[in-house]
Amino acid sequence: MPKGRSKGFGHYMCKKFFHPGNPENLERVFAARERAKAKEKHEKEKKEEYEREQERWNNKALITSEKDRDKLALSFMYNPPPGVNEKKKEEKAEGADFKFDWQRNAPRQEHAKNDPNII
Repeated sequence: MPKGRSKGFGHYMCKKFFHPGNPENLERVFAARERAKAKEKHEKEKKEEYEREQERWNNKALITSEKDRDKLALSFMYNPPPGVNEKKKEEKAEGADFKFDWQRNAPRQEHAKNDPNII
């Protein structure tokens, strides 16, 4: 066999679907690791949020008197859920003052630029 025509058994096996050196398999492994990292990060954030919530709850329980404990037991119904304030901040940062997305970068006339009544 002439020199250079055979790339060897390793190259042959790398093309197989079950081989760990197959580019598709490497891509799948990378994607799986990224998903695992994201899931771990999300669980860690949830755990920290839960610990902060429990600490807040315990502090409120220590401060309140016996009569106010009943009110404290129902206070969770009147407080917004943990992620609501973050979503509102994101919406304000995005520029939610426009009715449609195409208005965001549309050219404005001089008399309409500073008028809050014109959207």
